[in-house]
Amino acid sequence: LGTILTNYYRGYELKNANTTGAWQNLMQTCNVLNNTAAGQLHAAAPKIVDIDECIRYLAGNNILPAIDSYIGGTAHNFYLYEDPLHKRTSLLPWDLNATYGGNAWLTVLQKQRLSPWYMTTTKPNRPLLSRVLVDPEWRQRYIAYMHTMMADFYDWKFAGPLVAQYQKLIQAEVQKDPYKLYPFAQFTPSVTQDLQVYIGSRWQWIPGIKPMIDKRRIYLNGLAEFKTARPALSVLTQNPSK
Repeated sequence: LGTILTNYYRGYELKNANTTGAWQNLMQTCNVLNNTAAGQLHAAAPKIVDIDECIRYLAGNNILPAIDSYIGGTAHNFYLYEDPLHKRTSLLPWDLNATYGGNAWLTVLQKQRLSPWYMTTTKPNRPLLSRVLVDPEWRQRYIAYMHTMMADFYDWKFAGPLVAQYQKLIQAEVQKDPYKLYPFAQFTPSVTQDLQVYIGSRWQWIPGIKPMIDKRRIYLNGLAEFKTARPALSVLTQNPSK
């Protein structure tokens, strides 16, 4: 948004009024991500942004998918958090009710087959997509995180029991809720079936959680990027030690 500080007041909301220099730091972060020469970004960006955390955020939002976020059409529903110790900015998720494709912008099939590189070439004003994921090393790390997520939790064998557990936990309260967005009759079928729901003055199809996970896994595992072996980490150390 340029070098005029007040421009950022319209696009962002400061959550901690006691933070010193927050607006200046935000402007500097945006400046580095957007305007650093391509050959220098790999060295410059990690000094002010927790690149590893941001890559994991992008990977998680894509794999679910959670398009009502930084990676989607409106680029919202996230926090920028500045770590007071390392003075680096992190990207944190917020408002996750539209995960597993629960939004209006794409068809169910498009959500199941969402490219890992969605928005990376069409949104130059999203530097974490258009610039960070262009870097060869960071691209590899991004795919490696998606590999790990599919192996660790993006599998119905893992997710199914959790869904059943939490659905049982909240079922009675959902049934009593006078402000729920959808009929209670859709509460159980929504796990295993794609459903047509009324959102934002029109009807739209929302994918069921199980078919989303199952079909998205098939799609991603069929891509060339996921044909390689899952990376293994060893001899891990922390620097600094505390």
